[in-house]
Amino acid sequence: MTSIFISYDRDNKPFIQELAGKLRRVYDEVWFDQDLLGGQNWADEIRRQIERADIFMFMLSAESVHSQYCKLEFDEAKKLKKPILPVKINNVEPPGFLHEYQYVDMSTGNITADNVTELTAALNRIVDRMTRALRAQQDILLKQRRRSVRLRWIALAILLAVLLGAVGLVRAQLPPFEGEIGYVSRDGTNLQGRLLQGGLNGLSRNLLQDNPRTLPNVLLTDGTPFAISPDGAQVAFVSSRIGGDAEIYVMDIEGGNLRQLTDNRFDDNSPSWSPDGRLIAFTSNRERNWELYTLAVDNPSTVVNLTNNRDRDEKYPSWSPDGSLIAFSGRDRSGAEANWDIFIMGADGTAVTNLTNNPADDQFPSWSPNGERLVFESTRGSPASTAPAAQFSILSPRAEIAATPIPGQSLLEDNCTCDVPNTNRDIFITDLSGISLTWLIQSPNIDDRYPTFSPDGNYVVFSSDRAGDLDIYIVDVRGDGRELVLLTDDGIEADDFFPVWFR
Repeated sequence: MTSIFISYDRDNKPFIQELAGKLRRVYDEVWFDQDLLGGQNWADEIRRQIERADIFMFMLSAESVHSQYCKLEFDEAKKLKKPILPVKINNVEPPGFLHEYQYVDMSTGNITADNVTELTAALNRIVDRMTRALRAQQDILLKQRRRSVRLRWIALAILLAVLLGAVGLVRAQLPPFEGEIGYVSRDGTNLQGRLLQGGLNGLSRNLLQDNPRTLPNVLLTDGTPFAISPDGAQVAFVSSRIGGDAEIYVMDIEGGNLRQLTDNRFDDNSPSWSPDGRLIAFTSNRERNWELYTLAVDNPSTVVNLTNNRDRDEKYPSWSPDGSLIAFSGRDRSGAEANWDIFIMGADGTAVTNLTNNPADDQFPSWSPNGERLVFESTRGSPASTAPAAQFSILSPRAEIAATPIPGQSLLEDNCTCDVPNTNRDIFITDLSGISLTWLIQSPNIDDRYPTFSPDGNYVVFSSDRAGDLDIYIVDVRGDGRELVLLTDDGIEADDFFPVWFR
């Protein structure tokens, strides 16, 4: 569709009317000011029609070259960058402002087939140039659009890569457990208490490189764990900071309100909180052999000997979740090859029962949250344990480590062939009858030690030297599949042990 605006002087109106009639046979719209309607604002309508037009045709005559209105119309067309075609309709010299334009000569004053043909040819050349320019512009726009689309896809791909990288970073930094795990870490002779945060809080700490955090003001004594109070607000630990004897201390988990609970010239260790947080059970050799005691946290001078048995050593007490029972490791002092077994007794020291009664060493009992099972470490094993066994994976933030354990299996104590002492320690779970055992983790020539249940009872956290140094692992106790997750693979040659899972 081509629209033509004709600028002329009114003295030439008959000629313009005839010419416009002929042009309208060829072009869609030919406009000149005779089409103005009454009441229209003349200047505004002229400006609007020039803006709508594709071609501005300036009719050169002796009158139009001096017309102020024709000059204003030309200036408007030029400002709008309209194609301009001068048409000479009488013998007149084109004004200076039209010298740069070629004109069509119709100066005979008559409209003939020849000069109309010449005029339409000139108009068509302008239309062709406009069409080519429009196509070129469309090509440019199309290329720009394609480039914009490519850039958008590239930006989207970059954003996706960043998001995937962020997700990968988050997954790599997200601890594979909920809650908090405390443990002892030894680097040479230096012992520290550490707290490893799990879940989203652990993710934040990992990103800030503040996980695990070190317990402040704790100078730990070797060979004994620390304990977290049931509300997670306090920590009980053993230190030889005064006089060289191991004593029990309590402080806030953030390091404040340090208090010494025991003070004697013997060793007190292995503190364990009662479920209500009022008492601490512990081991002491103050009676010349290892006995189990309790003290009141608010009145530590109130100490009660629970076992009072000179013929047996008792260590590593663990309160049942309801506070009615205490599990511990006990060893008969008589005989050259006395072994450790798991015992349970009332919280007042009565009704002592040997739960495992096995020639191997069974130690470090820990209760399940429902109080129906105990997990412990043992040196019991079988000659068959050195045979090739099923594979299971160890997941680590740094690497996968090969291992060849036997997946967990249920064993009956009466029929078990696992009573041959073994050089390494494995993880077992028993019910309170001591008859039904689950051989949770068995790995030849590897020590798996110090097990503790998770707060929901679905996992066990423990320490193992399967990667060289002692590190902290967790394992799912549900089903037969055994997937170990390595938690403290920090590349530091340090031993991490005595884990406790709380909160």
